[in-house]
Amino acid sequence: MRINNIVHVIPAAILFVVAMTSAVSSASESGDQPVSHNIGDNAAESNRGLSQPDPSAENSESVDLGEVDSATASPLDKILREYFKRINQFNGTPDVPYSDELAARHLRSAAGQGYAWAQVITGWLHVRGQGVDQDDKEAVNWFRLAAEQGDAAGQNWLGFMLLKGYGVDRDPVAAVMLFQEAADQGLPDAQFNLGRAFRHGIGISQDYYRAVEYLRPAAESGHPRAQFDMGWMCDHQFGEAGDDADAVRWYRLAADNGSAVAQFNLGLMHEQGRGVTADLDQAISLYRKAAMQDYVHAQRALGIKYRDGKGVPQSDQIAVEWFRKSAEQGYSFAQGSLGWMYLEGRGVEQSDEEAARWFRAAAVQGNTWSTTQLAWMYLVGRGLPKDINAGVVWLKRAARDGDVWSQRELGRLYFWGTIIQQDDAESLKWYRQAAEQGDPECEYMVGLLYAEGRSVEVDDEEAIKWYRLAADQDLPAAQNNLGMMYQEGRGVPKDDSVAARWYRKAADQQFVLGQTNLGLMYLYGKGIAPDEVRAIELLQNAADAGEQNAALALQRHSEAKKSEAHRRFSMLALAGSFIGLIYMVGRRF
Repeated sequence: MRINNIVHVIPAAILFVVAMTSAVSSASESGDQPVSHNIGDNAAESNRGLSQPDPSAENSESVDLGEVDSATASPLDKILREYFKRINQFNGTPDVPYSDELAARHLRSAAGQGYAWAQVITGWLHVRGQGVDQDDKEAVNWFRLAAEQGDAAGQNWLGFMLLKGYGVDRDPVAAVMLFQEAADQGLPDAQFNLGRAFRHGIGISQDYYRAVEYLRPAAESGHPRAQFDMGWMCDHQFGEAGDDADAVRWYRLAADNGSAVAQFNLGLMHEQGRGVTADLDQAISLYRKAAMQDYVHAQRALGIKYRDGKGVPQSDQIAVEWFRKSAEQGYSFAQGSLGWMYLEGRGVEQSDEEAARWFRAAAVQGNTWSTTQLAWMYLVGRGLPKDINAGVVWLKRAARDGDVWSQRELGRLYFWGTIIQQDDAESLKWYRQAAEQGDPECEYMVGLLYAEGRSVEVDDEEAIKWYRLAADQDLPAAQNNLGMMYQEGRGVPKDDSVAARWYRKAADQQFVLGQTNLGLMYLYGKGIAPDEVRAIELLQNAADAGEQNAALALQRHSEAKKSEAHRRFSMLALAGSFIGLIYMVGRRF
């Protein structure tokens, strides 16, 4: 850890050293590798490093169902084929092979005769373009005819088209009213759609309790999407839906009905031991089921397990296969994972260019971790031409999204001004944003900028506030500087004993400036009982670690000791001469 330091000379010619700048990258400040790239996984977010893989924290939370692309979970294809079979039996032509076009003609005939159920399925065929031309407006016409007859399925489908704005002007309020009419008739599809409207506040005020009121009966009737939503509501304990055990029950029902997202979330519950006994094998089995349905979250989860060798034999090659399956479907987290494998050459031939390509694919989707990786690659020129401006642009994107690492790096780059224009105001801006998220290094740097009055008026009280926040998180540089503030009485009453306590905290972490300052306190008995042996030990440790101020203090102490010894020897010699003189004079008389 390299620290720029300032030597403070205080009364009695005692040398006290203060860490006046942040710990910086072990990389050269020449700009060859300006970013101390320290990004890692969710197990060590506060100690991230380039050699560690992307964060897998995203896979620690359940995933929502997302957009619903149909008004119904009913197997309309099956219904259509069953109708075709029966109409042919009725017509005495049971051997006629099935075709969508012929089935559509039969249905249209029934729909034209006013049968609401046929009108609904005819509309559905137009939505899908199955056996007829895809035509949302024509679908809306058929759904409306059925809805006007009070048919619940027609009301539900018309509401869905209004909600989405398919074939008609979008009108969520009218959609909710239609869902309500159909739900009051006990239609599970409508109960589900109305429950989701309440859950998300679409066309109506958000109300988790009302959402549960409609989702529960739909789920109990076997509606797989409603079962998933009930699981999710229990998982997050919304609307008094239930607890983790209830979430497991609902997710399992939905998973058994083939819901990939339910299989994934149920896998998480098993992995984390929430609502069920922890069982990694069962979790992986569920992830695999979902992954086989091309569910991107599950594919990446399996990739992480193979990459890290957790619950499965470690295999970078298999990890890459799963990451690639997910990444090629556009999942940004998997794209970042695959990029990291290329960066490290794990399971694939090492390629900075491929790493940069996948990081960019994820970054343009707003994936923060990949954005920081892409920024770093621009800054150091790995995998693509070195471009400081582009690197800073990508860093700012991630920083604006709240990424602490990016905020810290921007603060550092503007603080030092080695590869971009030095700007204390910009440095303080970015350091403060990260500090307000509790990052100790940035809390320290905000304190430093206030203590030195860089881009702001010197404000010792503000400096003390930020130093203390960082010191309470055991950042030794902040502990050292907080000790200095107490020793000098800046922003707080002067108190050498408190200063010594903070120096000790820093020294206990082998922080050389803390060792130096505590050694000097022992040496001169400032705020602590003098102890020359302990003082020399601390100063020697710091000097051995390359701290020049400690070496200088030892040298001065040694010279002072020699001077004192010489003075004592001279006094003894003088006294001996005086006695000898008296003796000689005595002999003469």
